[in-house]
This record gives sequence, C-alpha cells and structure tokens, in this order.
Amino acid sequence: SIGILAKKAIVNLSGTGKDDISVGKNGIGVAVEDSTVNLLTDYGFQIKDNGVGLYAKNTDTSTGTMNVRYTGANAPSVVGTGAYFEMTGSPITNKLNVNVENVSNTKEGMIGIYAAGGTFTNEGNVKVTNTNTLGFGIISSGANVTNKGDITLEDTLNQDKANIGMYTAGSDSLKNIGKITVGKNGIGIYGKNFSNGDAISQPNSTIEVGENGIGVYTENGN
Repeated sequence: SIGILAKKAIVNLSGTGKDDISVGKNGIGVAVEDSTVNLLTDYGFQIKDNGVGLYAKNTDTSTGTMNVRYTGANAPSVVGTGAYFEMTGSPITNKLNVNVENVSNTKEGMIGIYAAGGTFTNEGNVKVTNTNTLGFGIISSGANVTNKGDITLEDTLNQDKANIGMYTAGSDSLKNIGKITVGKNGIGIYGKNFSNGDAISQPNSTIEVGENGIGVYTENGN
C-alpha cells in the first residue's frame, strides 16, 4: 500500500506530527519521483513490517521533521525504514530531520535513511530510538554519502547487534562532516572508504561513542 504517490510534482504536507499516514506490511507512506517534498509542519508516519515512511527517487526535500513509528512484527528479516532515497541522476540532498521509533522493539533493525546509487548528502538530523536493538542512522548501497547533520542512536546489548551511525558493506565513500553519537557498544562509521571532518569547512566534526563503542570500523580509511 502507498499513502501518497506523486511524480514530477511539488508535494506539500501538513499534519499533526504523529501517524498522519499509516500503512501496512511492505507499505510506503509517501512515494515520489522527480519531485520536491516540503513538510510544512512536523509529519508523522506509522509503518509495519518492511515499511518505509518516505520513498524518494531523484527527489530533493526541504527542511522539516518526519516522525516514523514502527509498529510491525518482531520477526526475522523484518525491518523499518524512515526515508529511502534512490539516485539515478543528479546528486540529491536531504534537509529533513528523520526520527524513527522502534515501538515494537523488533530486533532485526531500524534504519533512519537508506541511500541507493549516485551521490547523496544529508543535511538533516537523524535519530533512531531503539534501545538494545539493531539500528542504523544512514545505510549506503552503491551511494557516495556525505553527512552534515547530527546522527543519534542509543545503547545496544552487544556489538553483534550494534547501532551504527553510517554503514556500508561495499566500497562506497562515507564522509562525516557533522556529528555522530552512538551509545554503549555502538559504532560510529562502518565502511572501507571513509573520512571524518574537513580541515577547511568543518574541522570539528565529531564521532562520540558510549562504553565499549568503536568510532570507526574499517579496513581502509582517511
């Protein structure tokens, strides 16, 4: 199911900030392509098993805050994603704040932002509320990602199910010139090709970790 579907449009959304759109299993709250999304107020999404709050293909976003509550099953291979950005052309910038809350306490993983393909810059703040469960601030899949916002995740029981600020399993470039904060047993950046900070524009970019945390887990980095 899809709550709102748009292509080559300007999408303006106003709501209460909680459950303004609710979708079922594999549902998408708002799906847009070649468009612009503007949140005129805080806007709320309720998603279930493998649901996505916002799916944006070749689409920029303006400032605003989206609050995504996962209320689906706590089952194997079931996750929830706040915003999914897919790039097949020009670079895309996200300016939305993305808050994801794991209401069901599913152990398989909450994802703040998933970026696929191309070049992606995040200027919003990302917060995943999921104490002692697996979570990711930003996942890259074939995308070169720059974070300029604040990414915040909570404690986790152990590093086998660590909360990770920025993650890629491939060789995608991950650059943090914002702030990443993870709790106990967390990992700030997990990837092979990373950089933290910019000597000219953002010399004070930071990664903060809790007890037994790791700032950067990598095979090769700068």
